[in-house]
Amino acid sequence: AKFIPLNATIVILINAMTGVIIWEDWRVISSWVGYGCVFLLLALGCDLLLSANLLTNDNAELGTARLMRRFHLERSLGSRNLYS
Repeated sequence: AKFIPLNATIVILINAMTGVIIWEDWRVISSWVGYGCVFLLLALGCDLLLSANLLTNDNAELGTARLMRRFHLERSLGSRNLYS
């Protein structure tokens, strides 16, 4: 389940380059930052379709698992009854 999202990302980026080079979109683009951000969002959206995340922060050294180990909550003595 990696081929279709990666293929879609590559097709989107090739379409962007084709638009700039062949169709001369560089003449009418007023915001290059906006143009780049749109294609970045499309590529990140295709990444969400992947079953194996390419852009994940869940690794042993930098991910959320390490962050959550710092905030370990210990159970205190007492009952579970909130009304006692």
